[in-house]
Amino acid sequence: MPIGDVFPVGGPVPRNRMIGRDDAIDDIAARLREQLNVTIIGPRRIGKTSVGRAVCEELTPTHFVVRVEVPEGPDSQQLRHRIVNACNAGSVRDELRRAWNTLIPSIKSAAGSEGVQVDLETLRGIDPQTAPWRAILELPLAVAREKRKPLLLFLDELQRAVGYDDATEVLGDLVDLYGPQTPDAGLLIDGSDERAVDELLGQPHHVSKIAPSRALSPRIPIPAWRNVVPQRFTELGLSIEGAMVERLLAAFDGHPFGTAAACEGAALAARRAKADFIGELEVIEGIAYGHRRMEEDDA
Repeated sequence: MPIGDVFPVGGPVPRNRMIGRDDAIDDIAARLREQLNVTIIGPRRIGKTSVGRAVCEELTPTHFVVRVEVPEGPDSQQLRHRIVNACNAGSVRDELRRAWNTLIPSIKSAAGSEGVQVDLETLRGIDPQTAPWRAILELPLAVAREKRKPLLLFLDELQRAVGYDDATEVLGDLVDLYGPQTPDAGLLIDGSDERAVDELLGQPHHVSKIAPSRALSPRIPIPAWRNVVPQRFTELGLSIEGAMVERLLAAFDGHPFGTAAACEGAALAARRAKADFIGELEVIEGIAYGHRRMEEDDA
């Protein structure tokens, strides 16, 4: 079995490989079932995206889930494409077309009130380049209503939108459309960059008005690791004594990324040595590997 499948490092972690996050996942899912929007906050590399994806999986049987990673860029153009693509991936063509058609009258009305001429055939094409941003943002909700399901919209790394040239429009319409007054819709957000998240949630964009913060702990309690790590090594055909487990876990005080990287490094060292156990040398190499990965990630 690949070591990276047992100790995932450097990307979203599957639900069945997560350690110590069940309570957070259950809490956030419960809030969203009650249509209470949530912003997951916390430092980088603690598993916010992994938790968000696990919540999406939890609610998929009952909700229309639209999951979008907000891209970096000068404006919202790529984000528009990603929202349309996510809606398209989660629906059949007729549902998407009917949903879009329900939005056309409001698009024409809004454009008319601003003295803008709108070509109906252009609108029918669902072109993210030309369609109004507000309509693109409302599309997931319209598709969910076609499906007769509540919506869960997960905007991963939304703080990136703070740097868009059209950030005021993008985030202003988000606050307007997905506030408490919108029935059958849940909004899940996460973000890492502290300064950008502060701007996102507070002045000038005030996203916290519709999606209050839910902090994710940067540390997973050592007992949670202790209960799982030996069995994970066993999956790789490796044994490990309790004292060696404690040394691995103490090195990063339960930090998800560092601890998983240290375990990965110890397993790699054992494979290189063709050993069937994790000894002191493997632990030392694993901890050093974990520190290198942390430093590389911070660079």
